[in-house]
Amino acid sequence: MFTLRLRSFVGILALMASALMVQAEDLHYKKTISVGGSPVSNSEIWLKGARERTVSSTPAGSVVTLRQCDLKRTLTLNEQSQSYLAVNDPQDEAALKAAALMGGTQAASGGTVTQTITVTDTGERKPMHGYTARH
Repeated sequence: MFTLRLRSFVGILALMASALMVQAEDLHYKKTISVGGSPVSNSEIWLKGARERTVSSTPAGSVVTLRQCDLKRTLTLNEQSQSYLAVNDPQDEAALKAAALMGGTQAASGGTVTQTITVTDTGERKPMHGYTARH
């Protein structure tokens, strides 16, 4: 009877430990855009709790964006210029609308956004800057 309880307790502890390990690295997305087989840009997103880290790499350089929802701020790091920008999130509805207008967008009040992208090759080709461009 005692060993059955001990095994059950150890099993429960193992389940709790595995759940904590899943929470340690919640989500990781990776996206690579390539043209003609050669990579043009690469971006990775890590989500953990109330934090998000986005790394965008292009041939021109890379930018790291740290979104700290718990601290209500966003940090943007430019590795090439070795500079950063810290921006606090809007705190009230009026500031949210003003920030949306400054960014050229409207403040969203909720809902679902569905984005569909369709790429169609028309077959038209044109030389541009030493490369063949497709339309």
